[in-house]
Amino acid sequence: MVTSQVRIEETRNASTSASIGSPLIYADMSYALVVYGTQSQYQSRIKDLPQNSPLAAILFNRFINSLLDQLNQNKRLESPAALFFADDRVIIAPNCHQAQYLLNVATNWAVNYSIIFNIQKSGHLLPQNVVSSTSTSHLYLHDQQIPLVFSYKYLRVIFARTGVDYSAQAALLGSRITKLINAMMSVSDTWYPCIRLNIFKVILSPMLEYSLPLIFPEHLRNRPSVSWKILHTAYYNSIKWIAGGNANRPHITCNLLGLLPFKDRAIQLSGRFYQHFTKTKDNNPLRCILDSRDWYPKSNSRVKL
Repeated sequence: MVTSQVRIEETRNASTSASIGSPLIYADMSYALVVYGTQSQYQSRIKDLPQNSPLAAILFNRFINSLLDQLNQNKRLESPAALFFADDRVIIAPNCHQAQYLLNVATNWAVNYSIIFNIQKSGHLLPQNVVSSTSTSHLYLHDQQIPLVFSYKYLRVIFARTGVDYSAQAALLGSRITKLINAMMSVSDTWYPCIRLNIFKVILSPMLEYSLPLIFPEHLRNRPSVSWKILHTAYYNSIKWIAGGNANRPHITCNLLGLLPFKDRAIQLSGRFYQHFTKTKDNNPLRCILDSRDWYPKSNSRVKL
């Protein structure tokens, strides 16, 4: 395996046009590639932000914010027309006509500021009540047709035509945990339980709990849900791995390890998220979306908040 390091040199003339929406942040930049201590000649750099720069994310957010403003400026419905998280973007529209209008806005903005969208990583979902075979469902960005998909992953959460695909999301998280444990199984027999416990806390648990505050309310609405069973099994398989395969009573093992049983942990995370969620403003984008979906049971005696 070849290890390499890219060094970016920010040269003398930094661009003074750092206002919001400016296509240039730096000017007259150069870079060199170093492989095994051998350095290439410096090459000019005419686009992109410096890698590993602590200001890169802030500068990009300032730059892209003008597009978000344009997409949402005429929004009159409760939910937003567009959501941005760094370079991951999603457009929400009630129909294909409105969606194409927003895509045209994004196209014009990109042309003005020399930005290119990656069509290969893009996709569009239709609501369940819209027939996907109609010609009106075709959407275009930069005169390229956006692929029609039946599921799409946004911020590591899988969405289908009916909303969040809870079963697929849980299967994704559960399979990651299983693969990691199986990969470590051959060498972890000689590890002390405290080492396996630390790995669980730092790596496995955050991965397993990602999107759990969304999945647990689905379990409350639908007790036999497959998503809950998948994550429940993955959690207790992790507990057995920590204990060396001898955790026949995982609830007791959790207490001995200083961990909460899975349901109690899910209640804790969901309760915290719900309390924060209810204190947000009415125009909060996430609240608008989840409220419209009746995301959390309005009353449930089994869950203490």
